[in-house]
Amino acid sequence: MSDLISIIMPAYNVASYIQEAIDSVLEQSHKNWELLVIDNGSTDETQSLIKNYSDPRIRTFDFSQNKGVSYARNVGLKNMQGSYFCFLDSDDVLTPSSLQSRLTVFQNDPKVAIVDGAVEVANQDLSKTIRVYRPTFKGQPLREYFQLSASCFFGVSCMIKRLPAVSYTFDTEMTHAEDLWFYIQYAGKSQYSYSQEVIMRVRQRKGSAMTNLSGLENGYQELYQRIAGLPEATALDKTLLKKKITRIMALSYLNNRQPVAAMLSIFRNLWQ
Repeated sequence: MSDLISIIMPAYNVASYIQEAIDSVLEQSHKNWELLVIDNGSTDETQSLIKNYSDPRIRTFDFSQNKGVSYARNVGLKNMQGSYFCFLDSDDVLTPSSLQSRLTVFQNDPKVAIVDGAVEVANQDLSKTIRVYRPTFKGQPLREYFQLSASCFFGVSCMIKRLPAVSYTFDTEMTHAEDLWFYIQYAGKSQYSYSQEVIMRVRQRKGSAMTNLSGLENGYQELYQRIAGLPEATALDKTLLKKKITRIMALSYLNNRQPVAAMLSIFRNLWQ
C-alpha cells in the first residue's frame, strides 16, 4: 500500500491562522502527502493567502458561498488520492511528526484502520496549553463511540486507512457532532489504536462551533436519534448516551453562567 496521506482542510475566513496551519503541513517529517484546501466562500484574505503557496502537493478548491464544513470535507474526500486520510481545521496546526507517528502505528499493525494521537488544546494564539487529550482505548471502538467516550474520541484528530470500494461522506444535514457520526459510520467497526505523541494543537477561540450551545445541544439530540436507530445500539448504550449528553450540556450551560438554561437542558435531554 502507498504511504500517500491526504490531508483535508476546510477554510472559511481564517486569514489570521491559515498560513500557520499550512506551514505545519509543509514541516511534516513524512513528505508523501497531499493537502486539499477547500475555501468555503471566504470574504477576507483567506483565498489570496492560500494561493501564495506553489507547492504542487497543495490542491485548492474555491467556492463562492459558505456551504458548511461537512460540504467542504466532502469535496476533499471526493478528490483525495491517498491511501490514508485525515483532517486539519484551518485554525489548528499539526506537530512535525503528526503524519509519521500515526502512519507508524498502521505499519506496525495491519489490522488497525483508524489511528488517533494526543491533542493539545491551547489558547487563541497557541502560546499556552490549556489541557491535553490523550486517548487510552485500543480495539473495536463502536461501543465507546456510542457512549461519547473520551478514551477514543476528541474530534477530527484521527487518521483513517482507506478501504476499497467505500465512498466516504459527511452528513451535510448535521452541523454539530457530525465528526462522531462520520466515525461511527466508517470506522466504528474497525480496529482503533493511537500514537503516544502529540499530533495536533487546537486553538480554543470564541465563535467556534463548540461555543454555540444551542446548536451543540441540537446536534447531540440529532446524534442520539441516529445512534438509537442503529441495530447495534443496545438499551444500555442509549441510556448511557442520554446521560452523557445531559451531563455535557448541563455543565456547558453552567460554565457559561446560564443556570436556567442548564436546568431546562436537563429536562429536555433526560426526561423527554
